[in-house]
Amino acid sequence: MKQRVSAIILAGGQGSRMNFHNKGLQSFKGQPLIQHVVDRISDQVEDIVISANDKLDDYRSFGFPVVPDQNESLGPLSGISSSLHFVKHSLVLVTPCDTPFLPSNLVPLLEQQLVKNAISVFAISVFANDRVQPLISLIRSEAKDSIDQYLANGKRSVMGWLAEVDAGVLAWNPKENQAFRNINSMEDLAVAERDLE
Repeated sequence: MKQRVSAIILAGGQGSRMNFHNKGLQSFKGQPLIQHVVDRISDQVEDIVISANDKLDDYRSFGFPVVPDQNESLGPLSGISSSLHFVKHSLVLVTPCDTPFLPSNLVPLLEQQLVKNAISVFAISVFANDRVQPLISLIRSEAKDSIDQYLANGKRSVMGWLAEVDAGVLAWNPKENQAFRNINSMEDLAVAERDLE
């Protein structure tokens, strides 16, 4: 069941570990990586915005608004800030374009955790594979002001911003941590393809 939640898919990176190929457009199991992410989350959210700085027409072909960073690209937080202008809802799932195995119950579990916290808590991130996954988060859209201030102060780290807003963490069942496997390189892509054979 779809929630009253928007989504931002981050596809604005330089792809340095993908030999500077555009990561979200790389083929995996016969489809672009980003299509797998769309398929995983489309039943959980009402609208999707893609944050991208290159191959904009290619990304528009997926049928969603594509938003480049408004100013000089300052990393994922810059993409999130720019995209927050275009989402419909106050709760926003953020996920990178290289996570093709996201779980089908990600949004409701993150939302449940977020509403348990005080309104001052702007984000809930997933803890899986023995670490926080800061780019897999549910954030409140009003967090934009704090992101912009953080960037204006010359800071870039997503983990640093999450620490400043006292974000919460949802610990995921270790048996399901494969769900948050990300594909950062051509080698990762090849290994993931082999694992699914």
